[in-house]
Amino acid sequence: VEAWWEGMRAPVQVAEGAVTDGPTVTVQRSVAFVGWSDARGAALRTLAQDASRGAPMRWEGASHGALAIAGDYALWVARIEAGALAARGLTDAAPRVFADGGAGPAVAAVPDGFMVAWTAREGEATVLRGRALALDGAPTAEAFEVQRAPGVMGAPSLARGGGRLLFAWGDHRSGDAGLHVATTDLRGRGVGPVQRLSIRFADDSVASVAASSRGFGVAWSE
Repeated sequence: VEAWWEGMRAPVQVAEGAVTDGPTVTVQRSVAFVGWSDARGAALRTLAQDASRGAPMRWEGASHGALAIAGDYALWVARIEAGALAARGLTDAAPRVFADGGAGPAVAAVPDGFMVAWTAREGEATVLRGRALALDGAPTAEAFEVQRAPGVMGAPSLARGGGRLLFAWGDHRSGDAGLHVATTDLRGRGVGPVQRLSIRFADDSVASVAASSRGFGVAWSE
C-alpha cells in the first residue's frame, strides 16, 4: 500500500504484502488514516504531511474495514469473523455488534455520533439499511430501511454533507447492474428520489463518495 500527500516528492509505503480490500483514506486535520485488509484482518496506519508514519493498528480477523472521525473520536467498522458487522474505537479491545451480517459496512460522522450503512439479503430481495451509533460505537436506535430491491445489492457507500446523508449502492431493479444514489436527513428519514448514475456497475464494485459545501461527488468504475 502506497500513500501520498500533496507536496511530497514521491509516495511512501505504508504496508507491504497482498491486500484483500482497500486501501481507503480518511483525513483529520493534518493526519491521514490509511486503511486496508489483508490475510490477518483489517489494518490502519497514520501518515502525516511530513511523511512520518505511525505504527500499524490491527483488527485481527476483520475485513472490509472503514473509518470515520467525529472531532476527537474515531470509529472503525468492519465485518468480523462470525459474519456480523461491528464497530470499535481505535483503542477498544472489544467491538460492538450493530448487525448480524451483510455487505459493507460504510460509516459517516454525524453531529451526535456516527451513521453506518450495509446491505443484507432478505428472502428474494436485498435491503439497504442504516443505523445510528454513539461516539463509542454503541447503537442508539433501531436499524432503518433505506431501500429494497430484488436480487443482489452491492456493498453501500455513505457520505455526510451538511444536513444530508448520501447513500450509494448497486442493484438490479431495472434488470441491469445499476449504480443508484439517494439522500436522507441525518437520522435516515425522508428518503429522496432514487437516481441511477450507471447501468454498468458490477455487483462487487464500491463507489467512492464525498461531500462539499455545494453537494456530493460520486466516482466509480464500470
